[in-house]
Order: sequence, then C-alpha cells, then structure tokens
Amino acid sequence: MSTRSNGPFFYPKSRHIRSERPGNFARYQQYKPYLQKEFERKCVYCRMPDIWGPQNFGVDHYRPKKQFPDLITAYSNLYYCCNPCNSRKGQYWPSGARAKELAVPNPCEYSMASHLRYNAETIDAKTTQGAFTRDLLDLNDPKLVQQRKLMIKMIQICQANLEESKQMKKVINRKLKKGTISASHAEKQIVRLEGLVAEMEETLKQLIGTQF
Repeated sequence: MSTRSNGPFFYPKSRHIRSERPGNFARYQQYKPYLQKEFERKCVYCRMPDIWGPQNFGVDHYRPKKQFPDLITAYSNLYYCCNPCNSRKGQYWPSGARAKELAVPNPCEYSMASHLRYNAETIDAKTTQGAFTRDLLDLNDPKLVQQRKLMIKMIQICQANLEESKQMKKVINRKLKKGTISASHAEKQIVRLEGLVAEMEETLKQLIGTQF
C-alpha cells in the first residue's frame, strides 16, 4: 500500500484520458455517476473528494452551456466538480488577446500539475493560467483551506492507526509461533485487528477519494 501524506491534495502530472463509455443521455445530469467514477470522486479543479456524498458535487460544463449549447450533453465536455468550484466558474469563458492565459486548464488537455500545486493545504500557482484559475475559483478560500487541513490530519491519524494495527497483528503471530499465547486468544485478537484494518482502509478510501 502506498499513500501520499496529503491524501487527495495533489494535482495529476499527466492529462486525464477518459475511460468511461456511457451511452447518449438526454439530460447531462444523467452522466454524473459516470463522471464520479471517471474522476475518482474528486473535483477536477480543487481535488476535494466527495467525502460527504455526491450531493455536494455537480456536473461542470468545461465549455459553458450558454456559449456552447451543442455541447450540453457531450460527455467529453463534462467534468465532476464540487459545487463551490462549479458555482465560481459559472458561465465564464475566456475571450480576447489573452484568452489562453485567462482560461481554466482543461484536465483532459493539460497536466493540471503544470499549472497548480499543493503546498500542504494551500494551492500555489506555477503559471499565469494557474494563478488566474486559483483566483477565479477562490481555491484558497480560508474555509476550504481549513477543511483540507482537518482532512490531512484525519488521514494521518488513520494511516498511523492502520500501521499500528498491522504491526500488532505481526506481534501476535510471533507470540503464537513461540507458544507464549494460546491459539484461541490469538485468533480473537487477530479477528479484532483485521476488523480495525478493514475499517481504517475503508475510511482512508473515503478520505482520499479513491482506492490506494
């Protein structure tokens, strides 16, 4: 098992290649379950996982509905996005001579890590485009920063408890081999520890936003 110390808070180093192949739906909202799986339960812009449930996430139209009505139900134009980022992005679409610099990076066209990076619980910009995106979406809103800080702490606690439970299981198995503990007592302890391990792994999966 390998986990990152900041859990979900890192940007992909390569552009996203879509793997889901949903059918054609009449309403874009019907794609939401596919997008949730496609983007591993994380907002494509701030990387927050949907730990409190998909009701706090929506379907983002990278090219806005108003300017691009022909793409309203095009899966290639849809992204999994938390409600705050979706609301702040809104119907924005760049125009003019600086359109490229003042565009939100498309996760399927760019490496998001080339524009944005996490420094613990805050987001730093690496490019002009990244700085514009950070400010447009208010990615360092103090409330969001505090949420990330708490989540990182929760992840660290879960990881420590997981490792401790695994080590205790090894200790019990060594004692069993040496005969310093009865088989029935060892079995009870191992079952208890395996339950704790499964619980911690499931909690981490929810906090991190994907399997690890």
